[in-house]
Amino acid sequence: MARRSRKPESMPREPDAMVVYDPVFLGWKAADPWTHVAGATPCYSPDYELLVAPLTVAVRGGLVSETGVFPKGVDLWLSSELRRAGFLTRRPGRG
Repeated sequence: MARRSRKPESMPREPDAMVVYDPVFLGWKAADPWTHVAGATPCYSPDYELLVAPLTVAVRGGLVSETGVFPKGVDLWLSSELRRAGFLTRRPGRG
């Protein structure tokens, strides 16, 4: 079986379809998504304003059809929402 070589961590990543979203997500600051009202169960409040930003990037760039860039923006937003909700990016003890 042939081994796949791994790039050293210091090498820059190759541009992919998601680099168009770097300005949106690199400057984004996560806020508490849970709305707390005394005596009530906390309610999750999605960051729809953040969702608008990558969708706008894709539409203005004409990247909404066969390129796959539009759904990748939605994927990035959804992953950011899962992190805001408390899901970890890595399991504890797995590095």
